[in-house]
Amino acid sequence: MSAATGLAAWLATYALHSTILLGVVWIATYWITSDRAREILWKAAITGSFLTSTIPAFAGFTPLVGEWKVRAPDASIESSAGPSSRTAASLDAGAAAGTSIQPSPPEIASSAQPAGIIDWARILVPAWLLIAFTLVGRLVFNHRRLFHALRDRTTITDGDLPGMLAELRRRAAVWTPVRLTSSPACPTPVALGRREICVPSRFIVDLDKDQQRSALAHELAHLDRRDPLWQLAVSLIDSVFFFQPLNRIGRVKLRTAAENLSDDWAVRQTGTPLSLARCLTQIGSWVGTAPVPDGMLAMAEGGSPLVQRIERLAEWRSATGRQGLLAAVTSVFLLGAVGFSAPVFSSAPPFGVTGASTAMTTQRPQVQSPDSVIVYRGPAASLEERWRWAMNQPVRGRRWIGWSVDAIDAREAPMRSGVPRVPTPDASAPTLRALVGERASPGRRAAIIVAFDGAGAREPSGARFQPLDDQIYLGGDNLLWLGASDGTQSLSRLKSLMASTQSVLRSELAAALSLHADSRQSIAATAALLRTESDPDVRNEAVQWLARLQGGDREAMALLESLTTSDRDPSVRVEAVDGLRLLMHRGQAGAREALVRIADRSNADMSVRSEAMQALTRQPPRIRK
Repeated sequence: MSAATGLAAWLATYALHSTILLGVVWIATYWITSDRAREILWKAAITGSFLTSTIPAFAGFTPLVGEWKVRAPDASIESSAGPSSRTAASLDAGAAAGTSIQPSPPEIASSAQPAGIIDWARILVPAWLLIAFTLVGRLVFNHRRLFHALRDRTTITDGDLPGMLAELRRRAAVWTPVRLTSSPACPTPVALGRREICVPSRFIVDLDKDQQRSALAHELAHLDRRDPLWQLAVSLIDSVFFFQPLNRIGRVKLRTAAENLSDDWAVRQTGTPLSLARCLTQIGSWVGTAPVPDGMLAMAEGGSPLVQRIERLAEWRSATGRQGLLAAVTSVFLLGAVGFSAPVFSSAPPFGVTGASTAMTTQRPQVQSPDSVIVYRGPAASLEERWRWAMNQPVRGRRWIGWSVDAIDAREAPMRSGVPRVPTPDASAPTLRALVGERASPGRRAAIIVAFDGAGAREPSGARFQPLDDQIYLGGDNLLWLGASDGTQSLSRLKSLMASTQSVLRSELAAALSLHADSRQSIAATAALLRTESDPDVRNEAVQWLARLQGGDREAMALLESLTTSDRDPSVRVEAVDGLRLLMHRGQAGAREALVRIADRSNADMSVRSEAMQALTRQPPRIRK
């Protein structure tokens, strides 16, 4: 069996499964009026086609309908009438029954490779790769061209727009910092990535306040719903599997649903559907000859979809019912039905190969073994010495290295997981304390566990922070447990880990600085990080947890107030104001006065002053019981 034949079989399976899933959803959406339900079904069909065609090969099961075998070298399917095809079917049936069926000599001779046959898999697979790489390259080129055109965009810090955006974020509980930029080359307001909104320069002049608020709410909805990432992912799928035209239809339908749902989200936040309709009418007249490329969402791109959106807003009614839940259940059922029932293509031996059976052996997937735990049992040593011991242990595969510390006792402690993800433990999974044999202590203990991929890896690939009494399951990986540590050594190890990586994991490790019970140590470590850290995302993460420390409110308050003027990134300055708001609602003396000073500061950023003024008038957040 050649690699080309195996890849051709997988592509044929994808073509069959995607046609079934996308076709069923396309027909069903003619009778479904809910945009939420349409979006769920299209997402499930587009992404699920890849899963249902891939999982059977790795899971080792045969669908109910069975397999359609593709032979090398001519990639012919064993469904043609004739002696040789009947022989292959008999052999497969015999193997499935556990018996050996020998074909007669004439039938073996008739299955020999015909003269001059063409190996179509070796032709079609390279052609597919060439076209797919070309289309993906075009997608990347168009994105780079847009970002090149917007390279001179500037962050908006003055005027009313930053305050509007901050108010919308707080009202909708969107805590991810959002950068607001402006560029004359931007054809229409657009959401970029996960945390940026770019608007045209004329946005400030040509639109009134209500229209600006509606437009910002619409783009914020795209970011909150992760629509730009979804559009990019769907465009990539459409480019790679270009031979499936239904993907193109699904991409357009998803784009329409995303715009309608973002309109609904914006109207719920602003309460003014007509302002958004007027805004779309105005912005629609700006669109010129430079459309936003595939994989991105522009607020208005003209044509009949824009007219339909305006008419829809003119008669806007809040969505009711549970169509989304019903669509999610339907999607799961549809994916399961196709994955377990629809046939798959698989590779068969080439012509001329004889034997008692040509059936593919079905193997059961191996059961994952429990986590392998190695506990440090040596004499008392520093955390760094124990760390070196763990890094030198001859274990295979991914290793997790963990230790425990006294942790803060707060509902909002940063107990969470960074990449890589592992399965959720079931009811039989042990607690971490029981797994490593650590004794109970009077205070709250938390674990910091860091992952490394491979025996020689020195850069962390993941992190988990969790109470010792919570369940744990690491997918059968190795856990090397270092035991208890004090706050000073733990903070020092975290800073060393942050220095050894430049990945997004640094933000997760920055959050762990606020996990330790000694708030003064945590504040000192966070302050040192903020002085030297160049990545604004990491500083944002550190500031976000700073106000949630307990026992060091005065020090945290002083540091947060200084950050409102000293930090070079506007999103970090705004996050610092929000931290002072949390301290004020917790009753910290002096926090309100600090916010008043910031609001009255004439030389401060308008976004920072606006955030401070909103914080002074906002009600305390509700604490879930």
